[in-house]
Amino acid sequence: MRLPLWAQVLCSLCALAVPAGVGVAVGAHWGAEEVLRGRLQRELAGQRAELERVRREAQRRTRGLALRVAELQARMVRLDALGERLLGEAGLAEEASSWARPPAVGGPFAPVGRADLAVYIGELERLLHRRERELKSLEALWLDRRVARQSAVGGRPVARGFLSSAFGERIDPFTGEPAWHGGLDFAGPPGAPVVAVGPGVVRFAGAQPGYGNLVEIDHGGGLVTRYAHAERLAVEAGDWVRRGQVIATLGATGRATGPHLHFEVYEHGRAVDPALYVRKTLR
Repeated sequence: MRLPLWAQVLCSLCALAVPAGVGVAVGAHWGAEEVLRGRLQRELAGQRAELERVRREAQRRTRGLALRVAELQARMVRLDALGERLLGEAGLAEEASSWARPPAVGGPFAPVGRADLAVYIGELERLLHRRERELKSLEALWLDRRVARQSAVGGRPVARGFLSSAFGERIDPFTGEPAWHGGLDFAGPPGAPVVAVGPGVVRFAGAQPGYGNLVEIDHGGGLVTRYAHAERLAVEAGDWVRRGQVIATLGATGRATGPHLHFEVYEHGRAVDPALYVRKTLR
């Protein structure tokens, strides 16, 4: 069977075009798959990198939060220790025993989900701020009490010795006759320290007839104390002395039968029983 020339040419073109078209189609499909596979691989690699970055950032933040918690807890321990010391020095033993215990709290349970470290840190910071405010108030109270204690007048003028003669009428040791004794006598070893029973200004320090070596302290408000028969004086007129400061040593100068301290207290120029001040317990 013979075909015309144009039919032969057409059949030849069809025989060549069909395989070429199939090849082009298959190649295009495979190329599209490769492009899609490469894009998916790049996206997956980017997601893995982002996930790794988020994981490192989360670890860094977690370490930072843990360090913050440790710092806050250390500050809380220091504040508790300081609060207990201040309460003890302020004479508030009962409050000191409960200072470090967590504050009492309560209320119905209302869950809000998993506890978060940041929420815990916020609660700890609020507790720390509250404890700092309490500590400031406590410090102010302690300072007030310390100032009041240091400015008060009272206690024994000698650390060693015993009361050998009271305030009021007595038999004079030199004449054997009734006489007025305007102070307290504390007998003790020579050279024992004599201390001021309150802060004030030394108004007189020197020898005085009958008193021997005498120290007179003006505490203000009309209150004056005298320390007589001293062996040696440790202050001079015009000196400022604090409560408990050594101002002289025990002796037997002046009108004395032996080493002792003659202690007098005057309120607005009138002699009063020094025992009222000696018996004061200053805390």
